[in-house]
Amino acid sequence: MRVNVGDVVKAGQVLATFATDSVQADVAQARASLLEAQANAADAAANAERARTLQNSGALSTQQINQYLTTEQTARARAEAAQAVLACAAAARPPDAGAGARQRRDLGAHRHGGRCGGQWR
Repeated sequence: MRVNVGDVVKAGQVLATFATDSVQADVAQARASLLEAQANAADAAANAERARTLQNSGALSTQQINQYLTTEQTARARAEAAQAVLACAAAARPPDAGAGARQRRDLGAHRHGGRCGGQWR
């Protein structure tokens, strides 16, 4: 931290710096979470399709079919959310981030309650 609570700051002043390895770890974790969510969504979609084909056969109850369909929708939403988290994490990387480099970033733009954005200075 380059400033403390109560310090007077100027527009564009660097308030804190973050190590790029932390940001890169966030991107890697977000990418892995997306892959996992996509795999779960594919599995849920296949199960829902099987349930749809059995819908009129009486092999599954309406409740079971609805459960498969709901699971499919939930898994798809989780994959979309994971995609958004990855996009946000990737946006947190400075365009010129190098190995071992420390980059400056506006305080509050990184890991701020799920907010995505911020400006590199």
